[in-house]
Amino acid sequence: ETKDSFMDICPSHPKTLVTILHLVEQVLDFHPSIDAIHIGADEVFGIGSCRECSLIKKEIGIERLYTDFLKLVSKGVRELLTVKYAGSQIPILCWDDMYRNWSVQNLLTLTDMIVPVVWNYEPDIGTLIPPEVFDRFDQAFPSYFAATAFKGATAPHTIFPPLVERMRNHASWIKCIESHKNIKSVFVTGWARFTHTTVLCEPLPAAIP
Repeated sequence: ETKDSFMDICPSHPKTLVTILHLVEQVLDFHPSIDAIHIGADEVFGIGSCRECSLIKKEIGIERLYTDFLKLVSKGVRELLTVKYAGSQIPILCWDDMYRNWSVQNLLTLTDMIVPVVWNYEPDIGTLIPPEVFDRFDQAFPSYFAATAFKGATAPHTIFPPLVERMRNHASWIKCIESHKNIKSVFVTGWARFTHTTVLCEPLPAAIP
């Protein structure tokens, strides 16, 4: 969004939506048999920092700024999916952290746009996400997903995956899922690096566990 927040794309820039949809169209061309698409939208910590976005944020708030742009993106992606898949209702997935602490009322504004993927890679997921978060998601979304990690979620410079931590993370998620039936499935992620500018993390051995 600014030169100091190069990992965030500016929602107010006139070329932003075109760029995103062009990237999505490339993904769809390379993967013609998908049954879901993930648009990311996480960790945009710099949102609202450029001059134009800061004025919008001041007027309508950061949640509305985020929601309005997410609505534009999801609408554009849905149109691409409709064209390429003859109106198929392929779900549009989205990481949850930017709206994790929203009220049920605000979460309901997202229900028709995306399906959340709640990520948590801690040995005890309760240290990062309190139980009431899942209670609110259960009220707002008829279904959503969970995301664990088998590698790459410890620190930017870690060499080996800490297997005990990874196994505890999976076990903690299993316990959570037993109590929240709206969680339909689990993504087992494996991260290559923490950001675009950091080295590869946990590269040895890549196949563990």
